[in-house]
Amino acid sequence: MSTKQFSFVTNHGLVLSFIARQPRATTREMADAVGITERTAYSIIRDLVDSGYISRKRAGRQNAYRIRPRLVIGEGPEREAAVTEIFKALSKSKLWELVSAAHNQMVSIR
Repeated sequence: MSTKQFSFVTNHGLVLSFIARQPRATTREMADAVGITERTAYSIIRDLVDSGYISRKRAGRQNAYRIRPRLVIGEGPEREAAVTEIFKALSKSKLWELVSAAHNQMVSIR
């Protein structure tokens, strides 16, 4: 029986969560933490900025990000959850640490 790998949390969600924790992190730091390429991280950041979930401001030679915590996430039935509610759930369940640990384990296997 083969095991299909999947994730309950998308890379967009992981990048958004990382930005909430470290708003002055570089794109490379975000990519390394989430386990994606720097190009993919940049694309996700652009998606998040374009959709209004975060704003980007230049801070010296780096960018500083700010999350719009009251913005509603998703479409359909899940549209009732605001960004802050998602982060509260993530921090209570320690999901970020679990996902990071699982990802690091998968990366070391490859």
